[in-house]
Amino acid sequence: RTLDTPSGPVEYWRVIRMLATSYSASTAGTPKTSSWYGRTATGMKMRHGIVAVDPRVVSLRSEVYVPNYGIGIAGDTGGAIKGQRIDLGYDDHNLVLWYRWVDVYLLTPVPDRVNYVLDH
Repeated sequence: RTLDTPSGPVEYWRVIRMLATSYSASTAGTPKTSSWYGRTATGMKMRHGIVAVDPRVVSLRSEVYVPNYGIGIAGDTGGAIKGQRIDLGYDDHNLVLWYRWVDVYLLTPVPDRVNYVLDH
């Protein structure tokens, strides 16, 4: 299916309703003195466009689209990010606070193997 967005159309294969929160490197709970400060669970540099997900729900390294946020790469996980939760990443200087339910569009291509758990 195709969704028209402010940045142009995106192709998606599934929509999941998720509770969206937000974070940045400085709010992630890792001390600035740590060697992994500003790094995600997949080793990516923390920034806008990196989102934290439960890999049982959204495959790591896949792309998602969140209205009013944009396209994100599932590049991080988190202790509180379980089930249908998504944590939207930001740079420290432009953190926008989120706490609301949103439709998350899983962008194509469809993964070879879909392992997910959806809470009811």
